[in-house]
Amino acid sequence: MISRPRLPTIRNHEIFSLVVDIPTKRNDTYDWFIPSASINGTGRFFVGVGEFKKDFNVKLMSDPVANDVKNDVMTNVTCDYTMRVFTAGCFYFNTKEKSWMSNGLEVVYADSQRTTCEATHLTSFGSGFIVAPNTVDFNYVFANMGFDDNLTIYITLIISITIFILMMVWARLKDRKDIMKLGAAPLPDNKVEDKYLYEMLVFTGNKKEAQTDSTVQFILSGNQAETDVRTLGDDRRKILRKADVDVFILAVSRPLGSLQFLRIWHDNSGKGPNASWFLSYIVFRDVQTGEKYEFIANQWFAVERDDGKIDRLLQIAGEQEKTNFKHLFEARSTKNISDAHLWFSVFLRPPRSRFTRCQRVGCCFALLFLSMLVNAMWYGTVTEQPGTGGLQFGPFNLSPEQIGVGVMSNLIVFIPSMVIVLLFRKARPRKLRKSRVQEAVERTRKLSKDAESEGNNTSEDKTSPQNEKKEEEEKKKKKKKLTLPWWCVIIAWILVWLCIAVSCFFLLMYGIQFGNTKTTKWVTSLIISFFSSILFVQPLKIFAMAIFASLVCKSEDLDVDDADEDEEDPDLQYDETWLHSESNGKKQKVLHKQADSLLLQVLRERRQRELEMYVILKEVFSYFMFIWVLLVLSYGNRDPNAFFLHQTLAQNFVHEGLGDSTDFSQVANADDLWQYLYTGLLSNLRLEQYYNGQPPYGLKGFFNDQCNRIMGYATIKQIRARQNTCRVPKAMRLISKGCSGYSGGILEDEDDYCENWELPTNLTKDNPSCQAEEFKYTSALTLASMPVWGHRDWYGAGGYVIRLQGSSGSILDRFTYLQKNRWINEGTRVVMIEFSSYNAQVNLFGIVRIMAEFTPGGGITPSYRFDGIKLLQHSDNFGLFIIICEVSFVLFVLYYTYREIRLVCKDKRAYFTSYWSYAEISIILASYSAMVIYALRYLATKRVLETFNKTFGNGYVSLQYAASLDELYGYAIAFIVFVGSLKFIKLLRFNKRMGVLSATLALCWDDLKGFMIAFCVSFTAFSILFYLLLSAFLIDFSNFVGTIETAFSMMLGKFDFDEMKEANSLSPMMFFIFVLCNSWVLINLLLTVIIRSFEEIKHDLKRQPDDYVLIPFILERFKSMLGIKQPAQIAPLRMTTATAQSKDEDNVTELPDKVDKFVQFLDQMYFDGKLQQSKEGLKGSQKDTLRAGWHGELQQKQQHQQF
Repeated sequence: MISRPRLPTIRNHEIFSLVVDIPTKRNDTYDWFIPSASINGTGRFFVGVGEFKKDFNVKLMSDPVANDVKNDVMTNVTCDYTMRVFTAGCFYFNTKEKSWMSNGLEVVYADSQRTTCEATHLTSFGSGFIVAPNTVDFNYVFANMGFDDNLTIYITLIISITIFILMMVWARLKDRKDIMKLGAAPLPDNKVEDKYLYEMLVFTGNKKEAQTDSTVQFILSGNQAETDVRTLGDDRRKILRKADVDVFILAVSRPLGSLQFLRIWHDNSGKGPNASWFLSYIVFRDVQTGEKYEFIANQWFAVERDDGKIDRLLQIAGEQEKTNFKHLFEARSTKNISDAHLWFSVFLRPPRSRFTRCQRVGCCFALLFLSMLVNAMWYGTVTEQPGTGGLQFGPFNLSPEQIGVGVMSNLIVFIPSMVIVLLFRKARPRKLRKSRVQEAVERTRKLSKDAESEGNNTSEDKTSPQNEKKEEEEKKKKKKKLTLPWWCVIIAWILVWLCIAVSCFFLLMYGIQFGNTKTTKWVTSLIISFFSSILFVQPLKIFAMAIFASLVCKSEDLDVDDADEDEEDPDLQYDETWLHSESNGKKQKVLHKQADSLLLQVLRERRQRELEMYVILKEVFSYFMFIWVLLVLSYGNRDPNAFFLHQTLAQNFVHEGLGDSTDFSQVANADDLWQYLYTGLLSNLRLEQYYNGQPPYGLKGFFNDQCNRIMGYATIKQIRARQNTCRVPKAMRLISKGCSGYSGGILEDEDDYCENWELPTNLTKDNPSCQAEEFKYTSALTLASMPVWGHRDWYGAGGYVIRLQGSSGSILDRFTYLQKNRWINEGTRVVMIEFSSYNAQVNLFGIVRIMAEFTPGGGITPSYRFDGIKLLQHSDNFGLFIIICEVSFVLFVLYYTYREIRLVCKDKRAYFTSYWSYAEISIILASYSAMVIYALRYLATKRVLETFNKTFGNGYVSLQYAASLDELYGYAIAFIVFVGSLKFIKLLRFNKRMGVLSATLALCWDDLKGFMIAFCVSFTAFSILFYLLLSAFLIDFSNFVGTIETAFSMMLGKFDFDEMKEANSLSPMMFFIFVLCNSWVLINLLLTVIIRSFEEIKHDLKRQPDDYVLIPFILERFKSMLGIKQPAQIAPLRMTTATAQSKDEDNVTELPDKVDKFVQFLDQMYFDGKLQQSKEGLKGSQKDTLRAGWHGELQQKQQHQQF
């Protein structure tokens, strides 16, 4: 009740509304809309809520004063309730008056979600920019906090918090391991007396298998000096990992000046893919002066990749190289993904960043819970279809409400998140770490053998006053980044826990307020948006920012991190000995020794074999899994019970072998067919009474076997040929004026008729005799059927239909009526009985087609087909497993599509020269066809079941379309399995005999083409001959296709010679000639061609494939993995350094041994050991001569070096 300006009463009120259906469920509301016309003006109104007694007559409230209604008819309200009052209005902006007005607008309905208005003019309306969030009724929430009623929100919060705790524990453990990666590692060959330091930052690329375990060495050259061969290494951790940054301290005896060249290589000593290395770039920083030098590579150091080099000379990068887009984009995108992407950086965090993994996890979950909260606050408050006045960008349209919600959501989410991230990133540590340079120097001193003695000497050295001034000047010049106090980390953690706690509380409130169903929808949409943001939106933003920064900003400081601000300044003790000339003591210099090109070639071939082995194993495993998934799908699409269902249906409806009127196989004319319909079909199509005379309660629609339930009802369809579709010879036109041949699916009759197949006229078209549905054509679209290929002809999907509905008696009466009116006559070409069933015990649908084909020459050809198909594959215990296999099949197809597209782009035309490429293409195309057919079959089955359930199983249901799709799906899967299985033959090329066989077939392929042409011509000629001789006598030769099939059987020895002899006297002679030509002459010719090619391959080693050499290699590697046998190792290129004195001496000592081996080889190969007696003299003279020559050359080189 509503009243103004005083409280309403039973007898004194302005507006009264009776609520009959009081909401009793959770979150149910009763909306009472009061139009403005019912209230005169605005002001102060009072609302009263009450409850009548159960025995009160509500009709008396039509006039409470006249009916003398008193307050005693009221009782206390028996339920808790809350009330919310709001107003709604519609306004438009008057551009002339410059104000919002409501003229011509009226609110016809409004609730808490939307307002509906009627307008008398077409004006753009305005709506509020600020949308109020969903409210929380705390009284309702606290009263309905049961776990069972709010399962979704409780499980969501429990899982989220559990993942948060587990990730925090994992992040803490990883943070401890990251501490070991901090600092700089001194090069293992640093010397204590070398005091001039360079910091070396090595950036390994972010490519597949970019890491290396090989020993990396380098020579650094400047304009004043160059280093000896130096080695990268760290005894505490693995270095040169993928997308990693390794920091080393290089100590030299004197400054190198301005760096110019860097020669870097590795010895290929790593195992497998860890032998190669992809170097992105290297940065050297002069610790004393702070100058930086950058050497950019972005190349592979690998024997099997690119140019196959493992030794490269890099020049100092100029300004153009440093600002090159490719270099900047690769470096910046890698850095941004590992540091800027909040979620990815949890796993890829740079160890030198002060933003720890634990802090990143806290930021991630604070952002996640805040996002969940704002999503719940405005969930369902904005309509999906925005009205006018919004922003439109092509197909996208944003209303002011959506923009307002987006702005408010971002303010709530991103401001706290950005503050937390800023505090974590900028807060300096409470205590600075010791300088990494200082630690590296101390590690070098400890590792040195003379650490104690040299430590005493160096401890006495003091920094000169000049150097102290230098240090102070450098510290003043060095700019520090802006950082925050250490206690800001505490504030950030407080904000993290506060955001998570507040979000969890209100998420729980909203989840209970929404109810379990709405919460489930909200959580589902939230999960989808969350993963799409992490996996797609954020990486795209990062790459876009990297492109912008690389193209526009061109920042070169890619090696800048937080290490300098978090460490103390190095306290170096300068030794000024390097300022003067070196001591007179002779120092042994280490030179770079070039790797042997032959050994590099051996390593390259060995690595290529390893790669081929991995490719083969990957191919075998992937194809094995693909074929396994295919077999699961193919066998899952078939059921062994389908045969028994076929057998049962055949026994129930064909009765083959009985020989009476119920045996459909004995139908020979129209009368026999009618007799079968009377006695053989209907009795089994309907479940009869039990033996005790009781009706079959609860089994309506079941067959007589009580197991199969009919889907809808059965139909009998007749297809007729058009009249006068063939010409009668003039001599016979007195006997017959017209005739009808085969319809062929094209010449079918589609007209409507009256009884006895008489065409209706204007006078008779409305007579009852012309209204029978059985004489009217029904289209294929109405029947939802498919064309049929029979034994005699091709038949369309439409026809003249008898619908077997109603009682058995009425159906039999209909049969009698149609038989009297010659429903089957000379124009009939086929009569098909079609229906479908479902057997719940084996989950199979039965598709039945019993067909009687009428030949124009007279007679009937009976045939039938019973199919048991499985259309509901996910309803049994293995449904989830089948779904997983189907998803795996789709993923495999996508993977193979991507692989083949990449191979086409790589090989171009050469790709299409391989026969296996066509096999791959056919598998991919057939797989996509299978996926499309599967989707169409699913939709067709869904439509059929919807119709069946809507009509309670009594409406017309046709499964022919679904059955045809199921058959096509089976063909596609069978083809994929067949070709996929043949693909395994490709793997047999690693068998030597199979390789020779494939090479033989490749060699004789051109000859085989000619043979196939000759064979096809001869075989076709004999097939035509047999067809002309025997087509009128034998059914196997009645058509040309059957003749070809029979001719092939004759070549295989399967034929009936006596039958052919009796049919035609020329048949024996023609058969002898056929066997002589095709089975003896042509087959022997084929064998001759193959044997000749085999002999050529057998004696020509160049034509034999060498793929089989990989098998021993694979077996060797497999045995080594199992520990059975150690593989034969080829020594890595460890001898990449040597002393200057021993370089030529090694060659002198090796050469005589090589000469011995060469002489021994000549003796055995060409002289059959006859040189054995003079061998010693020959070897001795060769050795003396060679030694004298090499010693002379060595002395010349030493003199040249001294000069």
